[in-house]
Amino acid sequence: MSVNEVIIISENTHDETSVIEVMNVAPVLVLESMEDQTNITAVEVIEAILDPNPEDDQHGTAEINDYVVAEPGGEMVSELSAEQSNQQMTSELHGTEDHVAAAIDAQQHSDEAVAAGDYATAAHAREDAENEAWEAGNGDMLHGSSSAELDLAAHQQEEAQQFEAQESRDAQAGDYEAAREDADHAGDAAGWADYNAGGSDHTGQPDFEYDQESWAVWEHDSGEADHQLADAYAADGEFDNAAQYASNAMDHHAEADYHGEMGDHNNLVADHDASSDIATHDHASESYHEAEYSDNSSDS
Repeated sequence: MSVNEVIIISENTHDETSVIEVMNVAPVLVLESMEDQTNITAVEVIEAILDPNPEDDQHGTAEINDYVVAEPGGEMVSELSAEQSNQQMTSELHGTEDHVAAAIDAQQHSDEAVAAGDYATAAHAREDAENEAWEAGNGDMLHGSSSAELDLAAHQQEEAQQFEAQESRDAQAGDYEAAREDADHAGDAAGWADYNAGGSDHTGQPDFEYDQESWAVWEHDSGEADHQLADAYAADGEFDNAAQYASNAMDHHAEADYHGEMGDHNNLVADHDASSDIATHDHASESYHEAEYSDNSSDS
């Protein structure tokens, strides 16, 4: 039996035609599948050609080209080749890999900033790491404190610095009790910052200043007490005792001033705790290269 080329043509309301399908098929297949039917539609013709008689293969086989009709009345679409499909999958895979690499890099920058005590920069880098991980659909590279926790830690660091600045002013004014309270608040804020960031302990300096201001308060109070005793002895005419307590009072006040200066955060001669040093960087250049991340993201 001969095999003919069958062309399926559709018409629209503007009397235009377009080729839907070109197939090589034995005509008898179409005729047999359409036997005893009237008012046959184009869709039925297509179905008869695509599946004329699955139970009888002796008449020949149909060769179907790379076109499919999705639904009656729908558009004809071309199937993607295996090569195109592989290219698309490869492109998507590379995009995911780029986001993963960017997330790993940003997380590393965040870790380095936390180690340096720069929680503001750490928060900035961690936020980018979280965004890249989201795009990659994989957060396995993320660890440590979140960007929200690091933001809070950075805010608490700023509070600690403000309390230390106030402590310095109060110490210079001789208000050692207020300076001690400032140092106490600075230590609390620094401790909470370290806790939320998962960083090392940076409370050594405010704790040292608190101790010094506490000694200053004790010496000051002792001096005031000796002054009162000196006045009392002088009122009773016991001038030797009055002179002794007056001298003791002066010594106590001198010690109070010494400890007050040692606890002054901005005093150059005061002891310094290097473990409390906090690095600060320009977010755009020194500690975190935002432009580099932008380039990597755009390439993906």
